[in-house]
Amino acid sequence: MADAGAGSHAKGPARAPKRPRPAGLAGAYGQRALKRLDQIRVLGQGQFGCVKEYSLKGAKAGRPMRVALKQPLVDPKSGAELGSVKELAALAELSGCRGVVQLVDAVPGPSGQVWLGLERCVGDLSDLICDSGLVLSEANVKALAQALLGGLCEMHERGWMHRDLKPENVLLSVSPGAAELRLADFGHACRLPRPEQAMGHMFATVWYRAPELMMHAPTHDDRVDVWAAGCIIAELFLRRPLFPGEPGGAIGARDEEEGTLSQVFRLLGTPSDDDWPGCKSLPGWREFEHRAAQRMTDVLKGTGASPLACSLIADLLLMDPAKRPSARQALDHVWFRMDPHPTRLGEIPLPTKSTQAAAGILLAERRRAAQAGAAGPAKAGAAAGAEAPQ
Repeated sequence: MADAGAGSHAKGPARAPKRPRPAGLAGAYGQRALKRLDQIRVLGQGQFGCVKEYSLKGAKAGRPMRVALKQPLVDPKSGAELGSVKELAALAELSGCRGVVQLVDAVPGPSGQVWLGLERCVGDLSDLICDSGLVLSEANVKALAQALLGGLCEMHERGWMHRDLKPENVLLSVSPGAAELRLADFGHACRLPRPEQAMGHMFATVWYRAPELMMHAPTHDDRVDVWAAGCIIAELFLRRPLFPGEPGGAIGARDEEEGTLSQVFRLLGTPSDDDWPGCKSLPGWREFEHRAAQRMTDVLKGTGASPLACSLIADLLLMDPAKRPSARQALDHVWFRMDPHPTRLGEIPLPTKSTQAAAGILLAERRRAAQAGAAGPAKAGAAAGAEAPQ
């Protein structure tokens, strides 16, 4: 026994088996891979970073030849990376969600920043919306709406909310014979709050910002994503933003919020304490001109939206967040069970090379307008709306 013990001691404690290297960018190619990347194009530019597509020189057989790397923007004053840590945490915890863009790996960039290696997608919903040459049937929109709400449902049930949902952040992932939607850009994402937990309110692009955020409510929850989903589904029918703000330009963030709130109230009616208990006591409330609510069937008239589609959108856009359905409840709406049934996502028409140039010009105008204020979106939206599907 003594000999056995001595022998065991001489060998030292058993080593834990090595973990397999992740099959991601750094795991598959090693850190030297960054030196073998050739930039192809910029895929997108957001508040927190720039996503670029790269080709990998000398990739081994069976390895992907192209990757998408998100390079975080850096605060020029503090030198801190903007949003990358929060986004990395969110994507790591949401790994495996079919409706969320997948994090392939996180690798150190040449200046020490964390670059996020993401699955490469072919485009986003704004490409479909801005391409007036594409006709989206109600069955097409129903499939996109179902996939969008399904992705939200997965994310919310894992305890996260996105808080910056817009067409540009809903990506299209296409593989042979199949297609899926992926939620992306999690720089504003956070865990669902505890009851009464104080929260900020300056989140989400203003066109898709829920009224409780624009009213500076002290707290909010995943219903802000549900509101944004309602705006996006309506936009798929209209082919322009539902709430693009007031024409004339917005000077500051508060002016822009008030312009968008005016449009919200013009369509959905000015809320009262009966409609939304406590709304007039919120910090951002001011006296708006009283307006009666329009019927959603009138708002979406001529777009091909059926009364049941309008019913779902109206539910998603209920002013009082307590009355708004959850993503799970929205998926149970009768619209999804009635004819026409949702098409397969792989059968939805995608922009072709012949239409991408015109759509790209319109999309560039849309993005410039979003950055400049409310003056431009109405013009860009009108051009898109001229070819609304029937």
